Amino acid sequence: MKLGAFVLAGVLCLVLLLFMIGKNMNLFGNTYVLKARFENIQGLVVGNNIRYSGIQTGTVKNIKILNDTVIEV
Repeated sequence: MKLGAFVLAGVLCLVLLLFMIGKNMNLFGNTYVLKARFENIQGLVVGNNIRYSGIQTGTVKNIKILNDTVIEV
């Protein structure tokens, strides 16, 4: 009886930890954040659609200037 309760508590803790990790890391979601660095993003603005092979795959959420020559999108 004690062993069964111990195993059950361990499994519940493992499931809870996996859920918390997945929630923070977005492992169980259908979206993710992808960052890329460019030297030139002329005409790109926040909110633009991102297309891959003609299919919309996302939108630009943020544009950050890292230094004089590198921009992170």
